[in-house]
Amino acid sequence: MALILNNEVVLRDERHFHPDFLCYRNIPSYRTTFVSPTAFDLLKAWTHPLTVEEARVLFTDSARTHGESVIGGEFDAFVDQLVSEETLEQASVGDYHSEPLWGLDYSVPNTPVRPMRFPSKINLTLTEGCNLRCLHCLRNASPEVDTSQDLTTPELANLFDQFNRGGLIALAISGGETTVRQDIIDIIDLLHMVRAHTEFFTNGHRLTPAIRTGLVSLLARKRRGMHVHVSLDGGTEESHDWLRDRHGSFRRVLQSVEALVSDGHLIILESVLTPRNLDTIPELFEMAKHLGVRGLSLHPASFTGRAKVNPVSLKQGDLLVAEQLIQHLAEQYQENFKTEFKWQFFPHPANDKTERAFLASNVSEAGMFHLGLQSDGSVYPCTETIGSDGLTIGNIREQSLQDIWHSGRWDFYRGGWRLEQLSGCRGCRLDGNCATQACRCYAFSTIGNHYAPMPECYQSAAELGIGGGPTDVVRV
Repeated sequence: MALILNNEVVLRDERHFHPDFLCYRNIPSYRTTFVSPTAFDLLKAWTHPLTVEEARVLFTDSARTHGESVIGGEFDAFVDQLVSEETLEQASVGDYHSEPLWGLDYSVPNTPVRPMRFPSKINLTLTEGCNLRCLHCLRNASPEVDTSQDLTTPELANLFDQFNRGGLIALAISGGETTVRQDIIDIIDLLHMVRAHTEFFTNGHRLTPAIRTGLVSLLARKRRGMHVHVSLDGGTEESHDWLRDRHGSFRRVLQSVEALVSDGHLIILESVLTPRNLDTIPELFEMAKHLGVRGLSLHPASFTGRAKVNPVSLKQGDLLVAEQLIQHLAEQYQENFKTEFKWQFFPHPANDKTERAFLASNVSEAGMFHLGLQSDGSVYPCTETIGSDGLTIGNIREQSLQDIWHSGRWDFYRGGWRLEQLSGCRGCRLDGNCATQACRCYAFSTIGNHYAPMPECYQSAAELGIGGGPTDVVRV
């Protein structure tokens, strides 16, 4: 029996980015696996039908070429894994699956530090229109926003094809509110063609029967390769409705989550932490358990959009207390769902378990493997800076995404500045090992200066003395 690589698999060869970055992503099983050069060569060969014995010969020859030793049983175990996770499937006569090979021949921009051949993660804002006026909205979304320049359905279809050809691994679809677009059913249908794992964000207010039907159809195509993120800010009606500025929002969201769970979706609750909901965190965890969601993601509001002028920001001391409580609750509810806590742009030690571990302290994720796309086609360094004046890299209505990825406008984020240029980091005990230090685009969008400390760093200086301006640091 001949086997062949599933077309839903994405192969990424990013050894110029990091010597060990060879991987395949099985989108339906929601799994990324890093492999050796020998195993990667075999996966590329398996885009043609091969029997197990034919593949064994190729594997042995490739191991010899790469100078890798083959441990007894290693090949058989690898093939068993590929078959069990449906990375390999039974081949028919004449089959050839080219899609996993897309993007492997893309060139790499000549920059201070070389990025991936193509972004692995993209956040696409479908629209800045919204049915709500949330107090913390980083886009200033509302029903009155002009949406006439939003990408059309055909333009999105072309963009999704570029995603596939580049080998995109993760796509986040957000707003504004995704479901206010008149063509959202058509867009959901287009998402069937996107191989990347898809995160669909919604506030849960407009899940019509037609939208639910479309999402169920998309889920059947993607299986586990799709999550739906729904906003639920706090464990009480008062805390949520205050932030969302809409009476009855809490009850409506609960109804939507129950419906989505009954449809079989893997639901992630997104909860923005504010001074008004910190004491409702235990109720939120119990609510998540009752709803049967897959995950709970908690994070403070960013200093962008309406959050700049509304009382939604936290002091770091409060966030430290909240983190301890969340860690305790995460252990208590770990059998029910996965909990993710994000410090956002408050200074904290870098996490070596993410792609951040591959980057120097003056190199940002933005432009290395991540970018943000505005609803009008404009490309920005990251999700948080979409719409920020002075940070546009290009527009997909004028250039292909691959050409924009080659733009010299990324050079600043790709190692084009020095840590010594930062005005507020010298002497901080996190200097050189801060998860937010490299993010200069957020500093520019909030402060207007690429080299300034984050707004959150000033709070840190006042509260704990672990960041902030040049006179408010802890000398070590």
